[in-house]
Amino acid sequence: MLGMVFTEFIEMVEDRFSPEVADAILSAAELPHGGAYTAVGYYPHEEIVRLVGLLSAQTQMPAVDLVRAFGEH
Repeated sequence: MLGMVFTEFIEMVEDRFSPEVADAILSAAELPHGGAYTAVGYYPHEEIVRLVGLLSAQTQMPAVDLVRAFGEH
């Protein structure tokens, strides 16, 4: 999956919630690259699924609502 999707998702999390929430989900995800996404890189789609799940747990919002919010972003 193109890194632009990941960078936009993190931007949405920072804007809608806070940079601290973004940092928390990136840390909790325990990604091999530490969550340092680049817009032109390619990453496994499982990573965005994991990040959405962690955001859902952190915010107590259903994942479907978060995905919708990301689409609107």
